[in-house]
Amino acid sequence: MKTTVLDRQRPGILNMVLLNPWLLVIYRPPNNCPMSQFHTEFSNILEMLAQHSGNVMIVGDLNAYLDDPADRDANDFGRLITAFGLQQHVQQATHRNGQTLDLAITRIDDHTVKALEANDYGFPDHYSVLIETVTYRRYKRITDDQLHATIMQSELSAPSPAQPLTEIISMYETHLLQILDEMALLRTREMERKGKWYSDGVRAAKQERCKTLKEVVEDRFSCSSRDLHRTPRTSE
Repeated sequence: MKTTVLDRQRPGILNMVLLNPWLLVIYRPPNNCPMSQFHTEFSNILEMLAQHSGNVMIVGDLNAYLDDPADRDANDFGRLITAFGLQQHVQQATHRNGQTLDLAITRIDDHTVKALEANDYGFPDHYSVLIETVTYRRYKRITDDQLHATIMQSELSAPSPAQPLTEIISMYETHLLQILDEMALLRTREMERKGKWYSDGVRAAKQERCKTLKEVVEDRFSCSSRDLHRTPRTSE
């Protein structure tokens, strides 16, 4: 899916990248962003996204144990996203310590995410969170002439001047969505799953390979450092 960067900023402590289509990638530093500040900044971000009527997906590493039902911060976070009509899809561990630190959030009425899994590929310490299905429309097949002709044949071509502004806005949103469904039907595609050959044994072997490679790199770096700081002997 082709994306463009709409915004890249640090509203405070959080790092944020906003892509088009509306995909928001967030990173919360683990040590210098208190949860109280995180909730304030994240709430401001959700208020900004609430002004957008289309689908929105929020993903990222929040470095917070938000899967603990006894944790006050986790409960506050759950109430916050619920208040904005959002849902969190990741229900399994995404870190080797057994906690859910990486999230995928969409609107409650958004059916983009059909299935999701988190896999440990050995490196780094966070798991890869994979969304197995995507929902999309083939907008490129719609020509300007086709769209213009369809709109002119609908009620959008001649709204009643007596209608209140709120009704006109609602009518535009409803009719444009109907036109989209006619011209670019919403489609769902299931991403290819791992082959049958990818077993637990293969995954364990890949993890061991990554671990060994890391040790080799660290050992070579250590040897290079010793050579660099070694004092040369002087001949007598």
